[in-house]
Amino acid sequence: MFDVIIPAAGESSRFSDNLNKLFCTVNGRTVLENSVLPFLAFSGLEKIIVAVNDENFARARSLFDGYENVTVILGGSTRTDTVKRALDRVTAEFVLIHDGARPYVSDNVIKNVLDALNDVDAVVPVIKLDDSIANVKNGYRAADREDFRRVQTPEGFRTEKLKTAYARISSSFTDDASVYLTLYDDAKAVDGDVKNVKITRFSDLETFPYRSGLGIDVHKLVENRKLVLGGVEIPFEKGLLGHSDADVLTHAVMDAILTAIGERDIGVLFPDTDEKYKGISSMLLLKEVLSRLDKRGYVVKFVSATVACQRPKLNPYFDKIRTSLSHALSICKDNLSLAFTTTEGLGLVGAGDGISVIASATVVAKQ
Repeated sequence: MFDVIIPAAGESSRFSDNLNKLFCTVNGRTVLENSVLPFLAFSGLEKIIVAVNDENFARARSLFDGYENVTVILGGSTRTDTVKRALDRVTAEFVLIHDGARPYVSDNVIKNVLDALNDVDAVVPVIKLDDSIANVKNGYRAADREDFRRVQTPEGFRTEKLKTAYARISSSFTDDASVYLTLYDDAKAVDGDVKNVKITRFSDLETFPYRSGLGIDVHKLVENRKLVLGGVEIPFEKGLLGHSDADVLTHAVMDAILTAIGERDIGVLFPDTDEKYKGISSMLLLKEVLSRLDKRGYVVKFVSATVACQRPKLNPYFDKIRTSLSHALSICKDNLSLAFTTTEGLGLVGAGDGISVIASATVVAKQ
């Protein structure tokens, strides 16, 4: 009765530089598996066609090796090209097309689409808009949000009609109903689900919006260097050795933030072989880290750091350091816990030859 196409050949460029959203885990399974497997529970399913890019082909095939009615194929360079390729393999009377990065699709949404296909030839699940909207193509023009809906997938079609529409187009489209409507008059809107989000950014993966990370750093104390902690210069006869200003406290905090979002550490992002970072203030590096955090859809919520230092005594500078660092992180001082300790004369720190810091950071998805 119906086939399913899962277009999943995109590059995930808005999601991450080094993570593939299709293979991130949601509730114990990959995003791609969660987008595919719910359809298997419906009677009338003939086959599912998963279209991925060449880089992900082998891994995607291994995910579905045990499913006789799931086929993995190579997609095209655009979503439209990918669906065209998959449509060539569709033989059922109806076809549902569902984004490979919508892992929260519910049985109710799928049922709504299938039920509506008994009466019409094109069905689109939609949800209401919460925010006010405007048309800004030619200046600002307010629009009535009640006239608009957010489009979700799976969209459903009579296969013959959708194939005919696709055969007539030459440009790219962001969804299949738009292709259908280039030739036919109307599609039916049915209820979608606010939870049925498409994974576009890293924070979209989170059902619980908090993440935490840990950072540790150690620097040697040497002569003829400034001692900087949390962006504050501390009067002392020695300073910390490093390629940048060697602000060991800020370095540990940066690594805590980066590990919270799955990024590489500052040694990779700001290597000591790059001259542009020579002598640079760690406060500037922290700005870059916070920019990466923002692009992932997160902000810093809490930071806790313990500084192990035998000499000099840091308690007189507690307020300055806490104020400086909380300001740089854009959090209130109450959300920055700071402690100073010694190692009771043990090790590098105890000998007065270095300072070490351990820091934790909690970040929260932006609402």
